[in-house]
Amino acid sequence: MSKILKIKDVFKEEFPIRMYKVSPKLPDREHAHEYMQIWYLVQGSCTHIVENVKHKLNTKNLLVIPPFVSHRFEGQTDDVIFIGCEFPLVLITEDKNNKSVLDFTYLEVFETAILRTRPCYVPSVQCQLQIEHTLENMLTEFNGKEKYYEICLKADLLKLLTCIARDYEVNYKNEKITESYKECIEASLSYIDENFSKKIYIEDAAKAASMSESYFSYFFKKVTGQTFVEYISKLRIKKAKEMLKHTSMSVSEIGYEVGFNDSAYFNRVFKKEESCTPTGYRKKLEKSTKNL
Repeated sequence: MSKILKIKDVFKEEFPIRMYKVSPKLPDREHAHEYMQIWYLVQGSCTHIVENVKHKLNTKNLLVIPPFVSHRFEGQTDDVIFIGCEFPLVLITEDKNNKSVLDFTYLEVFETAILRTRPCYVPSVQCQLQIEHTLENMLTEFNGKEKYYEICLKADLLKLLTCIARDYEVNYKNEKITESYKECIEASLSYIDENFSKKIYIEDAAKAASMSESYFSYFFKKVTGQTFVEYISKLRIKKAKEMLKHTSMSVSEIGYEVGFNDSAYFNRVFKKEESCTPTGYRKKLEKSTKNL
């Protein structure tokens, strides 16, 4: 399993945006992090391995790594230089009262661009100039730490994300934007399907999708038409109906097998979905079979 770099260990008590230049040695051991990472290749070349898939990076290329995505580098040239920017997603999605700072209309654009660009992205020439200028400003503010530098860093971070999002929309406006994050949601659906009989936490499903919980909740409903809780509940009832039809297991045994540890709760949820109890559903099946 990849080493997970923790937010608390990296940022400690400092303002949660970290800037640096990497040269010439890049991390060749597979790892992931709880926070977002944006790297811009100033010069040189290397191979970026994301979830065991190799991507060639050249000068002026950009990579964006969402939380919990495993990656590493190999084959870098001696002159390689990256400018790196790291921050927790919560910095741009929530305030102290846990309310959204940015409308999800804008978050969707950021998320789409991030998911599209993460292995290797070649920005337009104009975007390259803006990225380089913004990152250099952020490096200066981070290293100088003059009064109010935190405000400048966050403002420049939003400029950086906006630049990437705009460039994405211009260069990929003919693509279906939903496809960029649909694959990630499908990864979480596979995880849910394999673990529906257990206690499933939203943070684990979000990790399977390589997304933050706030983004995941929004995009999960956008793709499936259901909330995370609704989807799991319907999936468990679907599996229960199959078992009521094809097995002789008791209702309580079936409820437990599909993830309901409380028989009364299983009956209540089943009745809400099917307008009858599991026992009533099984009797209907038996009656219809006898009438054939």
